[in-house]
Amino acid sequence: MGLRSRLGYVADRTGLTWFRRLLGAGGRSDAPFLLLPELIEKPAGTRVVVLAPHADDEVLGCGGTIYKQHLAGDRVTAVFMTDGREGHENAGGIRGDALVELREREARAASETLGIDDCVFLRNPDTALAASPETVAQVSAVLRARQPGVLFVPSPMDTHRDHRQTCVIAAKALAACSLPMEVYLYEIWAPVPANCAVVIDLERKLEALRAHRSQLDEKELYVSVATSLAHYRGITCLPGRDIPVECFLRLDCAAFVDLMANEA
Repeated sequence: MGLRSRLGYVADRTGLTWFRRLLGAGGRSDAPFLLLPELIEKPAGTRVVVLAPHADDEVLGCGGTIYKQHLAGDRVTAVFMTDGREGHENAGGIRGDALVELREREARAASETLGIDDCVFLRNPDTALAASPETVAQVSAVLRARQPGVLFVPSPMDTHRDHRQTCVIAAKALAACSLPMEVYLYEIWAPVPANCAVVIDLERKLEALRAHRSQLDEKELYVSVATSLAHYRGITCLPGRDIPVECFLRLDCAAFVDLMANEA
């Protein structure tokens, strides 16, 4: 998550370069993702893997959709890329290994609320995640073991470095293992050029978010952010209707790998 770890925010041109490649040379006013997103019940596929840079990103980015997959009987695995030890701003003085342990307990509690079946904690350094051979191998191993049909990944346009690096790691892992699946890029701190949307149970999502108690300040600003984004997306995707929605950029595996080629 971003606000707590200011070192994770590094201004660069990765998002702009990525968007230009997505839009195409010279620009396209008729690009499919410039239309209203397609409203879907849930992503197709009964095996799901969610890559979360930090514990709570799985809720913020796609928690409502995860819950719908659970209700449909799909098996969901959440993979937490970093140890979260830098997220101590609102943790009441808890730091170091004690905070890592606390955040993993919170992640498991949130997972129970959303119906996530399995949690994998990779414990890479918080705010210093990199697309190294080791992290790519970690994700490749999870994908080979779980064989998902659906992979949720943070957007490469996000403003947190760990989020962007998670996306790069995912692309490198998919390029290495060539598994067929659909990739859903989710949004946290920056909207994605969405091509699909899912109506969600916002109260269930917020209940899961509140399980990450160590990351919430006294005003519960993350709850406000999640609520506002869900309603904004609902109103813009379903004109005239105030219904909470999560939006994604859906890509097939090959298109995602191609899109992320040469990113670092």
